[in-house]
Amino acid sequence: MSEDARLFPNWQPTWAEYTAVCRHLGLSPQPSLYARLLAHLAGQALARPLSPWARHLCTGQRGRLWLCCMDLYTRLFLPTHPVRYWLNAVLALHECTAQGHAELSRVPRGRALWLTLPLWGLRTLGQAILAMPWLAWRALGYALRLRWRAPLQRLTGRCVLVTGAARGLGRDLMLAALEHGARVVAVVRARDHLPAPLDTLPARAPVTWVEADLALPGALPRALAAAGIEARTIDYALLAAGVKVQATVLNVEAVRQTFQVDLFANVEFAGWYHAQGGQGRLALVSSMGRWHGMPGTGGYNAAKAALSIWGESVEMELTSRRVLIVEPGLFASGMVGSRGLQGWLSVPRRQVAERILQAVVRGRRSLRPPLWFAWLTWGLCLGGRALRARVLTAARGG
Repeated sequence: MSEDARLFPNWQPTWAEYTAVCRHLGLSPQPSLYARLLAHLAGQALARPLSPWARHLCTGQRGRLWLCCMDLYTRLFLPTHPVRYWLNAVLALHECTAQGHAELSRVPRGRALWLTLPLWGLRTLGQAILAMPWLAWRALGYALRLRWRAPLQRLTGRCVLVTGAARGLGRDLMLAALEHGARVVAVVRARDHLPAPLDTLPARAPVTWVEADLALPGALPRALAAAGIEARTIDYALLAAGVKVQATVLNVEAVRQTFQVDLFANVEFAGWYHAQGGQGRLALVSSMGRWHGMPGTGGYNAAKAALSIWGESVEMELTSRRVLIVEPGLFASGMVGSRGLQGWLSVPRRQVAERILQAVVRGRRSLRPPLWFAWLTWGLCLGGRALRARVLTAARGG
């Protein structure tokens, strides 16, 4: 892989995106082909780094309109874009199966052909008509957010430690850091049980895997020492691991486990990092839930409140240490449902990961994506405890 190449993994489609691609192409989704698609894309490297504009086209929600416009735009102007690889790879894999070949070779005959040809033309024209305002809207967003793009170039060659790298936000942080040229120390509970696409990362990917069960006190510093990781080599530490146990707040063991992973594991790492002479920046992934209680997961909200306050205290006590405290709202993850109000309010997890990387490289102290959700939360808090109890209990279905 050339020095300027970028690994593919953070551009891999989710299952939902894969099924949307299949519907767009008139194919039936096949789980076995999806697994092969992930394995194929994970081993690819882009011939050259993506331009900021090409990267911007893939931010935000990836719905049917996005897919329709990206299909046409990449076909005409960006043939090496990762989304073009998606589409071509899906076609190639499905064509190698009997079902896929039958679906791809299915064409109207006789009179039906002459009726279908104009419909194909109208469909292409409709795509072009839809693509023009969509591209204009994307260009406007690109111009407004242009000032955020340069800092991620500073990640090239830097060492980034990520906890909770096996799944969720930690996984996306790791893949985004790889995509921008960083070397990653990925902390996972068990290396042998990584979910896709991490189990298919190419051997040349600059990742050092460290196994540590953060539910055990002192596990992370011991694992880093055993792996020969020196604190001075870590430029950025993104502490994203977290658990949300569904249990009553009176369940002492559940609350203790939550605090160990969500708070004390971070305290242990920071103590080791400071004592060993680490000079890089820390990013603590807290939550907007730290501003209020929540029935059923109150231990999680309490642990995140403690994490945010502890992060502020680190800066007060160690004045040379700059800490980024991230308090995201709802984003797509295993902790948040994908249906109903929660799913509608959620923002793409990859977008949150990019924002965190931008913020920590810029040296910011706080980040609350998306900001409108922060204002919504604060407004709810100002309404008083009784209002919060009614709204949040209803949101939990209690």
